[in-house]
Amino acid sequence: MSAITPAAFTIDQATKYLAVSRAQIYRLFRSGELKAAKVGGRTLIRRVDADELLSRAVENPLPAAYRASKGILA
Repeated sequence: MSAITPAAFTIDQATKYLAVSRAQIYRLFRSGELKAAKVGGRTLIRRVDADELLSRAVENPLPAAYRASKGILA
């Protein structure tokens, strides 16, 4: 039997999937770079939105000075 791949992540799951902190997830929400969905009182992030964020990061990496000013390590 194969495992089911989730269509959406909780905040904790998203931090692991994206390899970022909870604080970074919330910064991404505030900046509009990542969308949140409220379902039954829970905040979820669609997998497609997380994957899109990663694709954009690969296509347009942030300049080192910007990353340093925002406390982004990678």
